[in-house]
Amino acid sequence: MTLAVVDYSLNKFTYVKGALVRVADGRVTISSPNKTVAAYSVTPTVAVYRANTPMSLTDLQPGTPVLLLLTGPRGRADYIEAMGP
Repeated sequence: MTLAVVDYSLNKFTYVKGALVRVADGRVTISSPNKTVAAYSVTPTVAVYRANTPMSLTDLQPGTPVLLLLTGPRGRADYIEAMGP
């Protein structure tokens, strides 16, 4: 299941949804169904969860639908929720 890359700006926070392309060099890259690809830096303390269970950033697999919470002036991912099974 691929989700659209959507920006939900709420005050200081921005949420972005998409399908994970890769995790590399302190960045997560996600894509939308129309093949728009964007890379986001992650904070050193990024929290990654699936079904309320913490997991490692490196445990995320390509194609996984994800929700990113971007924070701060540079919009770095501070929270990632892996959605689906």
